[in-house]
Amino acid sequence: MSLLPKDRKGRFIFKGILGISFILLLIGRSEVPLPIHATTSFVPFEVHGPTHLPFVAETEYAHLVSLGKVELVYENEEESMSIWATTELGWHHVEEWEPYAQTVQGSPVYVNESDELTILSWQRDGVEYAIDYSGHQLSKQDLFAIAASMN
Repeated sequence: MSLLPKDRKGRFIFKGILGISFILLLIGRSEVPLPIHATTSFVPFEVHGPTHLPFVAETEYAHLVSLGKVELVYENEEESMSIWATTELGWHHVEEWEPYAQTVQGSPVYVNESDELTILSWQRDGVEYAIDYSGHQLSKQDLFAIAASMN
């Protein structure tokens, strides 16, 4: 018994779907930077990027980690910020989250700070977002303003 369809049109469609799946698998496994606006085409959810960024990003790109996780990267020589969007809820394994006083579109926001990294996390429409910031310029309120600008 063959898995390939018997007719030519069916085989062409089957090969096309198989080829697209293979390409998506390769993109997800590679470190090739993608344009930020292109990421929504590869994942089953809308990726909301920030409309407000309180520092000048010399480099902006996206990395498709898997078909359910995207990383948006904004960086310059002094600071870097990764914005994660994923359907893998609870993926950011942090020992302790501190509730933040404000919400993003009604969703609770949580913060974790260390010497090297500040993380702001929240969920919306079955997607977990996290902002990982490394640098000394932005406060928690600045990171919250970035999160609030992600419509």
